[in-house]
Amino acid sequence: IDKIRTESGVHNTIFGWDGAEVYLAGLKSPVLTIASTKDHSIARTVGPFGNRIRPFTINGRETGSVSSTSTNCSASRSAT
Repeated sequence: IDKIRTESGVHNTIFGWDGAEVYLAGLKSPVLTIASTKDHSIARTVGPFGNRIRPFTINGRETGSVSSTSTNCSASRSAT
């Protein structure tokens, strides 16, 4: 088992529909971290937002997220 260290006080976690990525939001950070479940690495981050991100959700295509601190942001996967 590997650890993904975001130093954000991870609290809310959502796995994408296909299980390829996991979305991590913390109690101490205004940044949404997106990690790869294949190699347990941080794939990219989205933000910063105006405040910490919670609660949040992602849309079914994993191209956007909505939280109580933002109205919409891109969290889409790269085309590679």
